Parts: sequence; C-alpha cells; structure tokens
Amino acid sequence: MSFDFFPIYVLVHMFEDWPVGTIIGVVVVATMVCMLALIVYVVGSFLDSCFLKTKRAVGKIVGKDFVPAHSTMIMIFNPILKMSVPQLIHHSDDWRLCIEVDGKQTWTSVLSNYYEKVTSGDETTVDYATGRFSGRLYVKAVYG
Repeated sequence: MSFDFFPIYVLVHMFEDWPVGTIIGVVVVATMVCMLALIVYVVGSFLDSCFLKTKRAVGKIVGKDFVPAHSTMIMIFNPILKMSVPQLIHHSDDWRLCIEVDGKQTWTSVLSNYYEKVTSGDETTVDYATGRFSGRLYVKAVYG
C-alpha cells in the first residue's frame, strides 16, 4: 500500500509494530481526534454566539442566585522548580438571575442593587439573541 502523505505513512507503519508502535499509534490517533473535537467545539461555539442581532423583549425572572466571594486553588507547573505550585484565584461576589424569554431560560449576572430590587416572577426588559445553531438564549443586557 502506498501513502504519499508522510503523517499517514508514519501512523500506518506504527500499527504494524506490535505492541509499542500500536500503543503509540492509538494514543496519537486518540489525541488527534480529541484535538479535532475541541477545535470544532470552540469554532462552533464562536459561530453560534458571535455577531448576532439583538432583540428587545420582556422576560420573566424565574430564579435568583447569590454566590458569595470565594477563592479556589489550582496547581500550575513551574518549569524552573520542576514542580507544580498552588495558585489562588479569587472570585468576587456574583448576583445572578435566571431569565426566561420566549420559553428559553438562561442565567445572567446583574448588579447587586438590581438583584435586591427584583423578586422571582417579576418581569424585566432584556436585550437578547438566539444562537444560530443551538437556539440557546444569550442575554446581552438587563434593564431595570
């Protein structure tokens, strides 16, 4: 069998060398498939949510949520120390409303004074857009 494209040639011959070549070939192919899926997801999300025309409508507040300030810790690899070191990330207070427009719901962050002013069941004016492919609701602005 003749393969002119070098990466495909290497992959095909990796599978002929059992067991190390086959294991490496499977890992390479799995990595390539995962990277392709990630690229498709990122590009799809970008195309679904960017440059959409916004509409103004009256939405209904169906839920409220307050997330107090907190910190999370992640480990970041330091190549000089050749080890992972902890990194604290601070998350400030977040006041969120679940807003329903045209039968679709989404959570959006609002200012604290507006959060305190409204209750579940109230109606509010919002600027929103609907995703091109997913039909997902994207709230761009909330007016009080």
